[in-house]
Amino acid sequence: MTDVLVEEYLDHIQNEIGLSGAFTVLAIMNMAYGVYRDNLTKAARSCASFPTGDAKSECMLKFKMAAVRKLLNDLKKAKSKCSKEPKPEKCAIKMNKKIASVQKKWASLNKQARMMRSRVRTASIAAAKVKRGTK
Repeated sequence: MTDVLVEEYLDHIQNEIGLSGAFTVLAIMNMAYGVYRDNLTKAARSCASFPTGDAKSECMLKFKMAAVRKLLNDLKKAKSKCSKEPKPEKCAIKMNKKIASVQKKWASLNKQARMMRSRVRTASIAAAKVKRGTK
């Protein structure tokens, strides 16, 4: 459903509004970040039931990762529209830069997720040992 909306939005920008070049790229990025922001609002509501600490952080991190993944997919889809621009090479370069920065964000979140899983696993093992009475 969202993919159809993205396609319609991109077509609307290029056809009806008549924006081209840098304006189209900016409009696409604005739309993609709107999707990212909206997903984080849903995350805050969904994770409100968790107490503070690792459980809430892990919940928020899952939503952030999903939002960044969605943003990355939308940017890649938007990059394919660069071929319709007056200067497709320039558009592709701008989109590649934006995609690279979002991929860095994804790598950072992925690293945080691995560290958090490790920390939760260590805490679970320690709690089990305390429960059994061993050190």
